[in-house]
Amino acid sequence: MNHIGISNFLEPVGLLRYCDVFQIKGYDVETDFCSLTSEDLDDMNIKDEDHRATLLHAAQNYKPSAQYEVFKWLRDHGIEYYFTNFIRSNYNSLRELTRLELTADVLHELEIQLPGHRKRLQQALPTLRTRRRIEEMEAEPPVAMGYWGKPLLLEGAKYDFLCIRATLRSSKPNGARFNEEFMVDSGSDVVTARQEILDKLDLELIGTIQSRGVHSTVEKQLYKAMLCIGRQEIEIEIMAEPYESIGNRVMRHFRHVIDSTVHYWLPGNHVDPIELEDIAGPSTSGLTPGPSTREQEPRRSERHIEPHEFVVPEVPRTGQTKRESTEEEPKSKKRKTKARKEATD
Repeated sequence: MNHIGISNFLEPVGLLRYCDVFQIKGYDVETDFCSLTSEDLDDMNIKDEDHRATLLHAAQNYKPSAQYEVFKWLRDHGIEYYFTNFIRSNYNSLRELTRLELTADVLHELEIQLPGHRKRLQQALPTLRTRRRIEEMEAEPPVAMGYWGKPLLLEGAKYDFLCIRATLRSSKPNGARFNEEFMVDSGSDVVTARQEILDKLDLELIGTIQSRGVHSTVEKQLYKAMLCIGRQEIEIEIMAEPYESIGNRVMRHFRHVIDSTVHYWLPGNHVDPIELEDIAGPSTSGLTPGPSTREQEPRRSERHIEPHEFVVPEVPRTGQTKRESTEEEPKSKKRKTKARKEATD
């Protein structure tokens, strides 16, 4: 680590003048500074009392830097020779290292030319990423944990889905609760559940919406409910479908770590834009009021877009392209002009 580690210790206290003597005497690894004593300063012939007091005080409070963690990791794999190159390329922490992609350009920038060293680095990075992910999980317990599988209602599906168990309840006091297995559908913006569950929950009706699918548009009822995922509860909009699913508006309330077996739902700080719109004031929409809604214009939060909704562009008449239709206009004008001229003559 040499001068980089020494600088990390001496520069904050304004005593870089001692950098060479620290290096000459072998105090060149950051863990050396944490146990620095008066005898060590005697060995380095540092006699100024103020400087000695400053160094000893700094040593008592010193914690190895993120750069030292990079150095230690490289040293553990026998490639600490390249440490300076990593720091120069702004790989200053293990977090940055986990994002390292070993392209030809990156290896050239790091000046790693030996095939054995390249292979060693390539084999070490996946282990580091896994270790960091586990450490993050331990430092921040997930709100809930999902899994890959086939929901009961979709057992015949060819592939597995991301699934999670969650509790659905009415927003009304003392309402019923249902703990169900939900499929994660990031292509949808709404939560869905079977009609029989919605009926038993006795949910508050928001209104009737035009649910646009690929082949048809149908009217559906949109309800207000509460969804509890792990220890976090969210107010949601829900409509009837033959299966239970969670859409992206719920997902955005969390951060996610997904591997081949587990889906970690971590605490997030997302605020639904629609909630902000409600604070700013009401907005108009095309929602048809249901029997339990007021006759006034509904809030913007009551709008819904069906998953995978798209707009089909207007198709020109058969045999006519858009360019042809635009080219006909000037020809028509010329014929009219010619007709007027002949009439005048």
